[in-house]
Amino acid sequence: MSYMRYNHNMRFTSKISIKSEESKFLKSATNRLTPVLRNERDLIEDYLHVLRKRRNHKYILSKLQLNLLTDIVTHGKHIDWYKNHIKDETDKEKIELLESRLMASETAITALKDLADGLVWRILKYDRPILYILSLKDAPGRLKPHEGIVSELDEWANCFDKKGTTGIFNAITNFLQVGDVTSVSDDGDIEFIEVKKSSPKRAGGRLARQKKQMEETVTFLNTGNGAIDNNVIDVIDLDLNYKFHLKELNKALLNAKSRGVSFLNINNYLLIRCTDFDKISNAEEAISYFEEAQKPIIQQWKPEDKTMDFHSVERNDFSRNFAPLSIFPFNEELCADIMLGRLLISYTVNYSLIVRLFKQSGWEILYDITADQQKAPSADSSFLKVRKEGFVSEIPLSFIGRIVFETLDHKVFIEQLELLRRLTTKEKKPLNYIIRYKNEEKIWD
Repeated sequence: MSYMRYNHNMRFTSKISIKSEESKFLKSATNRLTPVLRNERDLIEDYLHVLRKRRNHKYILSKLQLNLLTDIVTHGKHIDWYKNHIKDETDKEKIELLESRLMASETAITALKDLADGLVWRILKYDRPILYILSLKDAPGRLKPHEGIVSELDEWANCFDKKGTTGIFNAITNFLQVGDVTSVSDDGDIEFIEVKKSSPKRAGGRLARQKKQMEETVTFLNTGNGAIDNNVIDVIDLDLNYKFHLKELNKALLNAKSRGVSFLNINNYLLIRCTDFDKISNAEEAISYFEEAQKPIIQQWKPEDKTMDFHSVERNDFSRNFAPLSIFPFNEELCADIMLGRLLISYTVNYSLIVRLFKQSGWEILYDITADQQKAPSADSSFLKVRKEGFVSEIPLSFIGRIVFETLDHKVFIEQLELLRRLTTKEKKPLNYIIRYKNEEKIWD
């Protein structure tokens, strides 16, 4: 365990470039499978196959990025068209058709950007702290053609003209929010490039602020500590038993592809239901199967236990805390089916049982969000505040998200707390840190 000087032999720089409910849900989810999405699903599968097989082929990565850019912009224009016509339409059936196609384009954009995020994760060696920091800035909104996009593409193309360098067009990703273009060389040099069409004098104070923010980010990435948005953060390397349940989930998904439905129980606190809509005749059959499968586990829960339901389509709202679906160790067909909604994964997580497991490990619970009726939780809320032998730590709500969407085992967090406690035995305030896990790259594709 050590404070991190980024150890993948990468060096970061930046520059400014100036150029001129279950039943209801299952039934509604079935309606997502429009002919448009079925065709898009095949395209997503093929794109993913190429991204994985040719992950080091710079020419192919450049061509594929251009395809992703074109598809994202095209679906965006479709969305605008559908919205405008829905406002003026009075026929109910036509409105439903337009809304269905609008949802299809929104789902397609989510999948396309997930593919681009997978490219970013691979190039940046699956390094969570770096990926997290690069995604902290809010995205500017849906990608649309604009006056400066030609200059940005020109700068991006220049990256490929340099020997041993790959360019990433940041706007097609969720994770890269620093600059417009990211240049990655084979020897580990990474540069974030902000492209401006106007002259430096006309850009004024805004250019100076952007330059300062980029320099702060670069300093942090090169040293593993520093101030981000006026908060001092350290990156800590941890070597622990980094356990997931992805193999079990993969098996459950393959069973659903064969039988239509499949059920998975993880440690009694996470119930996972997988449904392939091409294999089931109606939603009621799937609901009946799941109710019977999960009944023995639910009967073991306490009546006062707090639970929450999630669905795989909720991943459409980007979160910097989770790995993109396109790098999950599943085959391309499974990944595409999940992204486009043919395969639905629904989850029920028992918060209270997870809290009890922390208590059983000797941690005193100082705060539990499930007992706080006044506070509306957000992704940055604390799920738990715990203490042991003077060491206090807050556990973010994203911890639950990783247990649900990544099937990360709860014991990882308990072991993580124990390692941090030993590192800072006398520290009584929560540390402001980001964890980098050893062997992260071995988990994903």
